[in-house]
Amino acid sequence: METHTDYEQHLTTSLEDVYRKADNTMMWLILLFTAVSLVEIVYFGIEVVMVVAPLGTAAIGFAARFLVPQRQIKMILICLSIVLFMLWIAAFSRGYGESRFAFFIAIFFMALYQMPRLVIVFGVLAVGYGVVCFGTVFFYPESLLAPYVKEYLLNVHSISYEQAAMSIFWVVVADVLSIQLSRIMRSRTISNIEKEFHQREQLAVYEKNMTMADQIAGGNLDINYDVAEDDKLGQSLNNMRKNLETAAIRDRNERLVSEGVAKVNDVLRGDDVTKLYHDLVQVVVKHLNAQLGSLFVMEEKPRKEEDVRHMELRGMYALNKERMKARRMPWNEGLLGQALVNQKIMVVEDVPEEFVGINSALGDARPKNVYLCPLVYNDELAGGLEIASFYTFEDHHLRFLEIVAEVMASAILRFRINERTKLLLSESQEMEAELKAQQEELQQNLEEIEATREESNRKVNYLENENAELRKKLEEFTGEKGAED
Repeated sequence: METHTDYEQHLTTSLEDVYRKADNTMMWLILLFTAVSLVEIVYFGIEVVMVVAPLGTAAIGFAARFLVPQRQIKMILICLSIVLFMLWIAAFSRGYGESRFAFFIAIFFMALYQMPRLVIVFGVLAVGYGVVCFGTVFFYPESLLAPYVKEYLLNVHSISYEQAAMSIFWVVVADVLSIQLSRIMRSRTISNIEKEFHQREQLAVYEKNMTMADQIAGGNLDINYDVAEDDKLGQSLNNMRKNLETAAIRDRNERLVSEGVAKVNDVLRGDDVTKLYHDLVQVVVKHLNAQLGSLFVMEEKPRKEEDVRHMELRGMYALNKERMKARRMPWNEGLLGQALVNQKIMVVEDVPEEFVGINSALGDARPKNVYLCPLVYNDELAGGLEIASFYTFEDHHLRFLEIVAEVMASAILRFRINERTKLLLSESQEMEAELKAQQEELQQNLEEIEATREESNRKVNYLENENAELRKKLEEFTGEKGAED
C-alpha cells in the first residue's frame, strides 16, 4: 500500500509537470513580447541601442528556464521577465490602452503556474505601477519624474482621472480573475492528480492481488504481502493463503509422521530381535533429527533375588561406553522411571551439567532437551525410550513419538509372547522327545518281555514234550516190567 509520502512525491512530480508546461508557454510569450518589442523599435524609430532591453529581458527568462534548478526562483525570474516586458510595452506603446492590454495578457498568463500567491504578488506590483505613474501625473505634475512618466511610462500627454481609474480598475479585475482562475486550475489539477494517484494505487493493489493469487495458484504459500485494511480482496486472499499454508504444514507434518511410522514398521519386519532393537532406535533418532537415543525393555518378572522388575538396555544410538554401563536399572527409578510411572512423555529442558549423574544412558554431549517416552500398549508397560536432541521438538514430532511408542510397545510385547511361545514350544518338543524316548524304551522292554515270554513258552513246551515223552517211556517201561512179572 502506498503511503502519504508516496502521495506527496506523486503530487510534487505531477505539479512539476504542470510548472514545466507553464514554463514552455511563458517562453513562447517571451518570444512574442520580444518580437513585438523589436517591431516597435523599428516601427517607431526608437534608438537601436534600446534593443538591449527586450533582448536582455528575454535572456533573463530563458536563463531562468534552463539554468536555474530551484523551482520557486525559476518561476519568479520568468514572471519578472514578463513584468519587464509589460513595462517596455507600456513605455513605448501609443497609449494606456495598449499598456492595459499588456498587463492583462501578462497577469492571465501567470495563472498558468496555478499559484495564486505568485499572481497576487505580481498583480500588486502591476497595480502599484499604475498608482505610482498616475499619482505622479495627477498629484505631482511639477515633479522631475512627471515628464519622464508621461513620456516613457504612460506615453501620453493628457489623461483624465476616469481613464486612470479605469486603467487601475481593469488591472485589479485582471488580477482578481487571474487569481480565481489560478485557484480553479490548481484545484482541478490537484483533484486530477489525486484521482490519478488513487487509480494508480488501485491498479497497484489489483496487480499485487493478482500476483498473490498467481503465487497461491502456483503453490507458493511462503509469500507475505502487506495488505491494507480497506483491501477486502487482498485480506481474503491473504487469509486464504494463511489457511492453505496452515493446511500444507499440517499435511506435511502428517506425511512426516506417516513416513516415520512406515520406516519403523519396515524395521519391525526383521527377524533378528537383537539387531531390530538397535535399528528401531536409529530410525527414530534420525527421523526426529535428534542426536542420541536408547531403548529399554521391561523384564517380564523380577528375578529371584530382586523385589521389583528391571528394565534392560536393548537398543542404542550414538552412546559412549561410559553410558552403556547403565544397561540395567529398576523400572521405577530415575527420570525415565518417573515417565514410566506416569505413563506420559516427559520433557527435560535445559539439561543441567549434572545430567551425567541421572539414571539415563544418553551420551557425552550435553543436549538441550531430553524426551523420555514410556512404551505402553493396552495399559501394559513394555519399556521406555530416551531421545536427546539439541533442538526442541515440535508438536508433530511429539505426535510421532506417541504413535511410535505404541507401535514399539506392541512389537516388544509381541516379541515377548513369541519368545514365550518359542520357549513353550521348545519345552514341549523336549518333553515330546523324552516321552518318545520313554515310549521307545517301554516298547523295547515290552518286546524283551514278549521275547522272554515266548522263550519261556518255548521252554515250557519243550519240557512238556520232554515230560510227555518221559512219561510215555515210563509207561512203556512199566508195562514191559509188568508183563515180565
